[in-house]
Amino acid sequence: MNFFTSGDYDYNGLNDVSINTLKGALGAGFPVIKNETTELVLSVGPTLQWSEGGRDCDGDEFCGNTYPGGTFTTQLNWIPNPSFKFHLDNNLSLLATDSEAKPTNSFTTMIKYFPSFNSGLFTSLKFESIYNGIAVPELSNTVSGQLGMEF
Repeated sequence: MNFFTSGDYDYNGLNDVSINTLKGALGAGFPVIKNETTELVLSVGPTLQWSEGGRDCDGDEFCGNTYPGGTFTTQLNWIPNPSFKFHLDNNLSLLATDSEAKPTNSFTTMIKYFPSFNSGLFTSLKFESIYNGIAVPELSNTVSGQLGMEF
């Protein structure tokens, strides 16, 4: 068992409500699989989420408030060979608002390709899907590419 703390900031200027979202959590992580090529960790703990901003924020009951909740996270890292690395991360939370429980979920998956084993240079493709029950709109999907170097 491991203990963790996490913080996540998301800016989405296209949202009508909750342009800025700040989420913090702490808890315990449980390694399910851990070997040379694969690591799977399940984590659980309490969370706090604050959201603010957007043209409709003033009229929204959730905007500008901080809500407590619980979070469940799944992280998978897999290296099938030295040229490829896969990463999957899913963070599911349930927030306790004044009127009802609101779910949030952040799903990220990424593949990294290393053309040379020794250089550290890579290219990656990342998909991220964020569902936030206290934002408008509630769903945001992003695909991005990256060139970089791992040290």
